[in-house]
Amino acid sequence: MSQHKDDTTRQLILVLEDDPNMRECFHALFEHLNYTVVAGSNGYEGVYLLQKMLRAKKVPDLIVTDVIMDEMDGFQFLKTIQAEPPWSRIPVVLVSGMVDRFSKVRHSSGVLKSGQVTFLPKPFEIQELLSAIARVTPKLVSATNAGQRTAN
Repeated sequence: MSQHKDDTTRQLILVLEDDPNMRECFHALFEHLNYTVVAGSNGYEGVYLLQKMLRAKKVPDLIVTDVIMDEMDGFQFLKTIQAEPPWSRIPVVLVSGMVDRFSKVRHSSGVLKSGQVTFLPKPFEIQELLSAIARVTPKLVSATNAGQRTAN
């Protein structure tokens, strides 16, 4: 778990990814784009981190979560947060290399019941990730694009 503590005004992104290399890539990308990043390795850590944020009166602007993780996968995590009012409106990008499994579960469980959840198959390019984020929260990508202009 990690969090940039210097700037409380930056938008907050929760990343859940069991692969430490991929988690670090997400963290580095979002930090580079000037977001505060909190990261965990599974859905249970995600719920814990959300509870911790709630106690600090914070709610992430976006959640990016892997689907296939130990202990609590991305689908279970999503169902958990969709049942909790403080978190049910947080935009979510689900990422996974298991496209066939995702498609079957999505249709049977209604996991993409709102426009606030989208799916991105792995592997992906950075622009594809930004496009997926734009589908669920255009204001975050507008800020990202502005950050890219100033970062370059």
